[in-house]
Amino acid sequence: MVRDGALVAIDGVALLSRRRWPAPDRPLARIGELLHPRSAAVLGASARGDNPGRVILNNLKRSRGVAAGRLHVVHPKETAIDGVACVPSVKDLPAKVDLAVVCIPAAGARDAIAELVAHDRAASIILIPGGFAEAGQTGLADEIEGILARGHAAPGGGPVMVGGNCLGIVSRDSYNTFFLPLYKLPFAEAACGRNLALVSQSGAYLVTFASNYDGIVNPAASISFGNQMDLTVADFLAHFLEVDGVDVIACYVEGFRPGDGDRFTALAREALARGKQVLVFKAGKTELGAKAAASHTASLAGDYDVALACLQDAGVTVAATLDEFEDLIKTFALLMARPARGPRVGILSNAGFECSTVTDALAGLELRGFDADVRAVLDAALPVFAHRDNPVDATPMAGTAAYADAVAAILASDGVDAAIISAVPVTPALDNLPAAPGVHGEDLDAPGSLAGRLAPLLAGCGKPAVVVVDSGRLYDPLCARFEQAGVPVFRKIDRAARALACFFAACARLSDRRSLEER
Repeated sequence: MVRDGALVAIDGVALLSRRRWPAPDRPLARIGELLHPRSAAVLGASARGDNPGRVILNNLKRSRGVAAGRLHVVHPKETAIDGVACVPSVKDLPAKVDLAVVCIPAAGARDAIAELVAHDRAASIILIPGGFAEAGQTGLADEIEGILARGHAAPGGGPVMVGGNCLGIVSRDSYNTFFLPLYKLPFAEAACGRNLALVSQSGAYLVTFASNYDGIVNPAASISFGNQMDLTVADFLAHFLEVDGVDVIACYVEGFRPGDGDRFTALAREALARGKQVLVFKAGKTELGAKAAASHTASLAGDYDVALACLQDAGVTVAATLDEFEDLIKTFALLMARPARGPRVGILSNAGFECSTVTDALAGLELRGFDADVRAVLDAALPVFAHRDNPVDATPMAGTAAYADAVAAILASDGVDAAIISAVPVTPALDNLPAAPGVHGEDLDAPGSLAGRLAPLLAGCGKPAVVVVDSGRLYDPLCARFEQAGVPVFRKIDRAARALACFFAACARLSDRRSLEER
């Protein structure tokens, strides 16, 4: 319980359940087959019109992991759909598949899953449709959960299932089962963010993130888990603890299954011990929010203050808003290879208002004076009327070369652990626009441009650094240049400071944990 923002000890807790079957051990190792299938089947693709099943089928045809001869469609009448051979029923599949994607409406999904379990024709299932407990059909949901439970209790363990009421999964370098055509959500390649696993109860949230950060952050996996009828958010956290190369697990959660919250926090502690960061946005803070979660994914949102206290106690970084959640995902994913060694931050801007406001958002970061070596560079590079104390106000008169010299000196200082570099780009003194011969002489792609000078410095310095570009769409290409180099970009300096402060706090927790283990 939580009272006045603090946990309160209680004498006991009773948990009552109407579950009509024991929960057997589930073959969670099959999450590997779910995320990296070599064979797949689609149930519910239409030969007439682009229904979700047909869109998923065509996305699977383009997958790198599933070979053309190992992709099948289950359809009672058709012999082929879009060049993929059909079989009339589940039992007619030529072999057990690693993944079955069920796109049949809820009323028919029960029988489809029963056949997959009875005939042992799938190692894993994605159940796309809604219309279960979130729509009041608890009996249908109970039946499906019972079928899966009996499969888990049988020899071989039966299939694992994600969903229902989910968008699907994008497993980079393997497959895409989002029921969205690629012309609407193209998934451009990006070199950064492959250390991120994004696990979301809401499929629409995954879509918005993928669109907003396309070509910037490229998660190893984007998983929509929906109603958690079998696999839960804690199951996916447990899986990614074992995946080398994934060190940031970000979870959008509306509610935990009974007992799963406690398991999630235990796994989060284990993640910290392994040097991995867990980020959470927990929906359902208010009574109205909890009701919305129940109608969206049949989730019992629980007491938000209790969840917040337990998650934070386990070392989870909890975002208060969706904006902050995305800021944290971007910052952690791009900066984990450059952890903060300490709280001392160096700040450079060419706008006085930014220098005034950023100090209110540092939250644990420390402003220290610069040493003599840094001051000497600032004296030589910046206009005489520039403010040289930390945070530095270079003024709009500082040119591109001077800016780069100042940034290099700040990053090289032994007294700086992290940096916030802002440049309001509208000043003519900075070269930051794409080339436009006859209009201006700037060239964003030139090595001597602002991005050409700063991006390699910031990406290669070994210290966490973020960039702020507080201007409009004209400067989107400038932002893209930094992001493509793996440097987080923000459009407001207070958001940059808060994200960097959270990153430092998380790095400090890792460092403290390692220090305890070494004693």
